[in-house]
Amino acid sequence: PPTQRKTSLLLDHLEAAELAEHLTHLEHRAFARVRLQDYRSFARRGCAAGSPALQRVVALSNGVSRWVQLLVLSPPPPPPPPAPPQRARVLARFLHVAQRLLELRNFNTLMAVVGGLGHGSITRLRQTLALLPPDVTKV
Repeated sequence: PPTQRKTSLLLDHLEAAELAEHLTHLEHRAFARVRLQDYRSFARRGCAAGSPALQRVVALSNGVSRWVQLLVLSPPPPPPPPAPPQRARVLARFLHVAQRLLELRNFNTLMAVVGGLGHGSITRLRQTLALLPPDVTKV
């Protein structure tokens, strides 16, 4: 049987601002679990080992970054439109999400999204990047 792409309900069914707010909520919940002693331990040791709460924050950030990469690079569902226009649409959506994260002052998730968009496998997509509208590239 043909394999179907798993679509992201969040990306396809939420506006960029709403998605940014949901990501901010997830980030807030993760950081709220980190205790002062976790930060002290991190400052002393230089790593999050021994602090499950800090490890969850790191995992969330890495997961957001990989999720961004996956959605930009995944093939569209059948019937597939040409890949560069589809990728440009997803890229533009995430740039709007990044703008809203900046407005929300959620710098940690903003850096995760920017890190995902700045991955080498995405920055090499010249045809896709050329299709981004000028108003989006100003972001």
